[in-house]
Amino acid sequence: MPANKYALIRYHVIDRMIRNPYRRFPSLEEMVDECSEVLGKPVSRSSIEKDLYAMKNDGGLNYSAPIRFDKHHGGYYYEDEGYSINKIPLSEDEIDAVQFAANLLNQFTEVPILKKYDAAVSKIMSQLNVARYKDLPVDRIIQFESHPTIGGNEFLSDLIYAIGHSLHIEFTYRSFAIGAQEKRRVASPYLLKEYKSRWYLIAQEEKQYMYKIFGLERISELQVKEEKFTPKKDFSPDAYFKYSIGITADQSAEPQKVVFECNEILSKYLTSQPIHSSQRIKSGKDKTLVELKVIITYELIEMLLGFGEDVKVLQPVSLRNDLIDKLNRTLQQYHGE
Repeated sequence: MPANKYALIRYHVIDRMIRNPYRRFPSLEEMVDECSEVLGKPVSRSSIEKDLYAMKNDGGLNYSAPIRFDKHHGGYYYEDEGYSINKIPLSEDEIDAVQFAANLLNQFTEVPILKKYDAAVSKIMSQLNVARYKDLPVDRIIQFESHPTIGGNEFLSDLIYAIGHSLHIEFTYRSFAIGAQEKRRVASPYLLKEYKSRWYLIAQEEKQYMYKIFGLERISELQVKEEKFTPKKDFSPDAYFKYSIGITADQSAEPQKVVFECNEILSKYLTSQPIHSSQRIKSGKDKTLVELKVIITYELIEMLLGFGEDVKVLQPVSLRNDLIDKLNRTLQQYHGE
């Protein structure tokens, strides 16, 4: 029977207490107190008794823990002194899952907050003692998309701390806009979002109502201040990006119905991986229509242009005309050579 997350935490607390060489033979009461303290809420005696039974007998857990009770000391111990639930061998599927996660994590080794997990994953992998593919490099089996390191990732740890503790931040920001100057800003951070291997910060600047999006690679001299702020209850990440494709979220823009034709091959790709939660596909005899309810953003335009001759935008007319204008100017660049 699968265990809930609180039971799993209790199992590990019990395992740690039984293996503690400096305080052997923990009693049932001591386990109750320790689990209550770790979970931050009362744990009953009967729960610990059930946990001990499950660790010994639950086939779903597959611990088969050799737990015994010592009447002389009034506490519990492992009959096998080297036993630990952390040493349980994983199944082939579980090993594959860990290897997959380890290789995914390797794509972010330059991110300071994730570096500490590199050693942890290596330690896990060494304990797995996987010999199935020892003569075949992992990158011969599976390869992940990789990108050159982008600046700003070094601020992730501080920003996560500031968001988690509702602390103001101060930083220098340089916009990509032509003629824009570096500016010192004070803001309340709300969310970190990753898009196309770049990290963005959603924050509310001091004395401003609207939320803004800042690219981390354009941030410098970040400082987490001691002053706390009260997070606004109206901010919801899902609601903020509900009608967005990409990272742009214009709060003042109304979502529009976007309709475009596409060929059969592209429609299959879009069916297998929708570009937005509002996507609806209507297949006809001669053509396929795709409908979206989104705000018109740079990322949407970039995507539609990227589809090239495989799509034809029908509405809104303003978007259609904008795309025609951009395509004409693109052609002029080549015809002018």
